[in-house]
Amino acid sequence: MPRGYIYVIADLRGTGYSEGEYEGLFSEKEGEGGADILEWLARQSWCNGKIGMGGICYFATIQLFVAAEQPPHLKAICPWEIFADDLYNHGLYEGGVLNIFLYGLYTGTYPARCGYAPKSVTSAMIRNTPPRKLKQLVEKALSNPDLRQYPYLYHLLKYPEKNPILFDFMLKTLDGPYYRERAVCDRVGKTQVPAYVGEPLFSFFFRPQIHIYNTLKVPKKFLPYSNMGTRPWKAQHEEILRWYDYWLKGIDTGIMDEPPVRYYTAVDNKWSKAKE
Repeated sequence: MPRGYIYVIADLRGTGYSEGEYEGLFSEKEGEGGADILEWLARQSWCNGKIGMGGICYFATIQLFVAAEQPPHLKAICPWEIFADDLYNHGLYEGGVLNIFLYGLYTGTYPARCGYAPKSVTSAMIRNTPPRKLKQLVEKALSNPDLRQYPYLYHLLKYPEKNPILFDFMLKTLDGPYYRERAVCDRVGKTQVPAYVGEPLFSFFFRPQIHIYNTLKVPKKFLPYSNMGTRPWKAQHEEILRWYDYWLKGIDTGIMDEPPVRYYTAVDNKWSKAKE
């Protein structure tokens, strides 16, 4: 690569070319699997043993799950546009209202997104709930007027194989162990590597970034910017390379001499700096 980096993208277990079974969004196995991949990378002849992670949305949140596993060769992370630091309260049921974002994320019906590549995706509710109890939960969901008004959600309750992840969320209407396992905010205190958090100043992305940034107790930086930009992700790559040149290559880019927070304000169209 021209900048001296090799970029590796892995398929989650049960998706794409990976074997195994995908057990729903942010299961504990995702962090464990990511840590195993990092340690495998560190053993390759082309790797110097210093590994960082990058990416937005799902690819940001998973960095925090992997960092919590403390793989020894992970040296820095760069989670931007973190999705749902608290999956129940800041992702799916904020204010008690179901967020159907996962419908389009799974199927790829949002613009410029291809969705999941499901290979062996299963419903945790179907697998772990006694049949009689499961039937009661589905019937209750089918009678919920908030779900009945959306034909594709009602249809999904009838045919959960279409989107097992959202099916589980529609049945799991209250916070509890299922969501706490998937809440990265409960694990972020285990992170021991430097972290650069970035995010667009809008929507449900905003609160998770501030919460994670304030919770991290490591060398860190924060960059709120104006909007999400285009997909695939192309924005601010030079800034991220400054971050990784510093932490992975030992090049003094000056990035850690600057105030930790740099933010954009649209009203006066300028960048400003802050200490917190």
